Amino acid sequence: MSETDLVIGGEIDLQVNWQFDRYINSYAGYSHFFHGAFIAETGPHNDVNFVYAALTFTF
Repeated sequence: MSETDLVIGGEIDLQVNWQFDRYINSYAGYSHFFHGAFIAETGPHNDVNFVYAALTFTF
């Protein structure tokens, strides 16, 4: 097994932040995971996409 066979994969993220006011902040993002050689050799190996969002209150 070579060193590249142990690579699980890589990920790229895009994130946007919004500051509504002094107390309220929000962010949303998109991520894409690229499978590596280890995933390809050990089972299903589709890339994965996901989106996320959060709203925070600071007091």
